[in-house]
Amino acid sequence: MIIGGYGGFTLGIFLYQFVLDFIHASPDVVYWVTIIICVVVCAALALWATKHVLIIGTCVTGGYAIVRGASLYLGNFPSENIIIDLIKRQEWDQLKSMANDYIYIYLAIWFILTLGGLIAQYKMNKDKTSNDYRKID
Repeated sequence: MIIGGYGGFTLGIFLYQFVLDFIHASPDVVYWVTIIICVVVCAALALWATKHVLIIGTCVTGGYAIVRGASLYLGNFPSENIIIDLIKRQEWDQLKSMANDYIYIYLAIWFILTLGGLIAQYKMNKDKTSNDYRKID
């Protein structure tokens, strides 16, 4: 459930950043509602489909961690807190100036890393079922 919830958190961050252009009112409420819904849904799914949620959650989270880490060194990928603050203050011009090509490059790399991780993990774990992940030895 923890990995499912964390995967939901990462998914919520991605969804919030992806639909950022459509948010104009109460950005902090929208951010937290998105995060909470994604965490709860993915944590509940983790109980039902442990194998898939574990694989997807680790791939999305790992891809995000690599991209976020690289962005701290390379720059041009604003943190979620900065984006929320700009929306709160309704500084749309500054927000649009931050939405440059680098953000789309980072998102594409995140997608590629996630997809590569999914392919690799599903190939390595194709013979396992969700019950195999629930066993405690």
